[in-house]
Amino acid sequence: MLTAFLTGSAHASDLGSIESPLALARSLFPGAERCEPQVRSINSSRAKVISTLLPKSVPYHELGERVVYSVRGQSTPLGLLHVRHETGEWGLIEIAWQLNLDLTVRDFTLLRCRETERNTIESPEFRALLQGKDLKALSQLLDDNGALDTEAISLPANAHRFARTLIASALKSLAANQVGWALTTLKLRMSEAASLGSSNGASTTFHSAVQSEAELTALEQSGFGLIGPALRNSLLLAHRHDESEQLLRSVVYLRVEDQHGSTPVLFTVVDGKISATKPLLALPSIGLQEQIESLRGADVAGLSESKSPFARAALIAITVAVTDKERDEEH
Repeated sequence: MLTAFLTGSAHASDLGSIESPLALARSLFPGAERCEPQVRSINSSRAKVISTLLPKSVPYHELGERVVYSVRGQSTPLGLLHVRHETGEWGLIEIAWQLNLDLTVRDFTLLRCRETERNTIESPEFRALLQGKDLKALSQLLDDNGALDTEAISLPANAHRFARTLIASALKSLAANQVGWALTTLKLRMSEAASLGSSNGASTTFHSAVQSEAELTALEQSGFGLIGPALRNSLLLAHRHDESEQLLRSVVYLRVEDQHGSTPVLFTVVDGKISATKPLLALPSIGLQEQIESLRGADVAGLSESKSPFARAALIAITVAVTDKERDEEH
């Protein structure tokens, strides 16, 4: 009975279901200036991948075109807006999920709801249970049978059903965004990193950092073979220019392979040096975090002797950023 309840999703985010996405975004994200639709088709293959990210008590069978809105301020991305429709005890529930760029819950807004426990679910106490949580943390709010974990959540018994609906909806939103809108989210996070400290007139452009197979081969033969496979599959570059088209900084995305697995990292490059590093996943140890942070300020000379996969990745980031800058100047 409970599984059937959790399956009760009407339409994940129907195209055109929001009359004025920008007006809604402005009401939910302070400083919002743009709200851009990102339409994706969720086919059976993608739905299966999404299902693997969810608890077994939260099945996913939503196919077809779906839309998520990327919300931007004047010069920086602010987050994602995903409107979902769920089946409640008293009819359709329309929920506007506000997501952070790291795919954690920022907040939610009930756009349409006739549930009798609405005030309980909209309380600051319940919101705080969801805010800042990612897929893994949200999943822990439900037990193996899909019931609320009453040790983590203290609610009146008559609000449990609605709470489960909200948590299942949040889980589906995060999982769908992780699979269907992965590149959109990555570019927003790179744009966020590139925009730090920039004026409103600055702009961000994206490039394929390696333009040809010959360039890729040359990079790998120049001592970068240690993470060659990762380089082939995961290299993306963003440049941030000011109003006069002067390069302010570059952000390079790389997946770094080491004994802990594959770690996605953003490297910010300014004047041939690493100015910032940002892992996009939680790291397994404080030591690894410190190792990545220690790369800040490093240049080619300081990195060339290191055998660390992260130092090698930083060296690649500087190399491709400088190479792409020189390519732009030639044209």
